[in-house]
Amino acid sequence: MTTWADEKKTGTDELLFTLPARDVEILLGKYFAVLAVYTVALVFSLTHAMVLAWYGDPDVGVIFTTYLGYWLSGAALSAVGMFASVLTGSVTVAFVLGVTLCAVPVFIGMVPGVGSWLGEFSIEERLRDFSLGTIPFGSVMFFVSLAAFALYLNAVMIARRHWAGGPEGTRMGWQFVVRAVSLGVALIGANYMVSQAGGRIDLTAERLFTLSPTTRDVLRNIDDEKPVTIEVYVSPANEVPQQYVGIRKKLIGLLREIDSRGGSRVQVQDAEVEPFSEEAEIAEKWGNEARPV
Repeated sequence: MTTWADEKKTGTDELLFTLPARDVEILLGKYFAVLAVYTVALVFSLTHAMVLAWYGDPDVGVIFTTYLGYWLSGAALSAVGMFASVLTGSVTVAFVLGVTLCAVPVFIGMVPGVGSWLGEFSIEERLRDFSLGTIPFGSVMFFVSLAAFALYLNAVMIARRHWAGGPEGTRMGWQFVVRAVSLGVALIGANYMVSQAGGRIDLTAERLFTLSPTTRDVLRNIDDEKPVTIEVYVSPANEVPQQYVGIRKKLIGLLREIDSRGGSRVQVQDAEVEPFSEEAEIAEKWGNEARPV
């Protein structure tokens, strides 16, 4: 929140931009400094992994992918926070704007009535595969795109001083608006293509989410005109008995891999079933009943 706002408040931004460096170089220097601080903070939490390694034998691949997911999401949200900071000279206002802007991708999947396609843009949804021990190319593309778009907006705002007060200021403003919208549309299209292509790297110790060659052949041989829909109803993770937690995790991971590999030929629709919910009624219609263990 202090990246740009503090510079404006103290007036050091004028000195900063007179240095023999281009705006892009200053922007990247600021961004990498913020990212370095976040990375150091994340590294300190490795003590939890060290304790796990001391008392047990955790899956190193799952730990690595989880940290990678949090690092990528933090890198993207840091760029968004920098954009909030460049809009104002008040650190407090920058904090409020940053929280508001970052709350959109964080909580968008929790808003009632939001379609599943929009929920795909939530941070929680994008981090799910990382927590399973895989590196999904679609999620990596999402975080990189979000960071790139936010950094472009930062670049536009810090370069605004060159043209905002001139006779062509209004025309240049609309031009950069069109450029930003065009870049956003291009990034959304790129994310869609990468998501449709699927693909992920399984780093779990036992390759739990790697499909066998036979399963891949079955998915490839599905008729495009007769797609397969798999409906899955599972209990929330905090309500599953301890002995079934691993099975639930593996099941969901394999289904997401099938969904990714199957493309438009296979659609996996999973829902967490709460007691007396609409999903519970549908699950019971198909013969699935809750049983105490």
